[in-house]
Amino acid sequence: MINKIDFKAKNLTSNAGLFLLLENAKSNGIFDFIENDLVFDNDSTNKIKMNHIKTMLCGHFIGIDKLERLKLLQNDPLVNEFDKGPGVC
Repeated sequence: MINKIDFKAKNLTSNAGLFLLLENAKSNGIFDFIENDLVFDNDSTNKIKMNHIKTMLCGHFIGIDKLERLKLLQNDPLVNEFDKGPGVC
């Protein structure tokens, strides 16, 4: 029986290495594409789209199966604050 697993890699979080996932998405230009090419008619939707998309991406990666858990992840500081720049919410 396995009681404990020790991880030795850098930048792992309690949510299965989400930082590495977000860094990979950033380096592949996914967030630039979302910010510049995915435009909604509603201005308020455009302001919140990045956080929602990052939340969905991370939620799918770690296997979230319930809406309540996705809402908790949406408020996670890593997802919320990752790569905030001018015009990015």
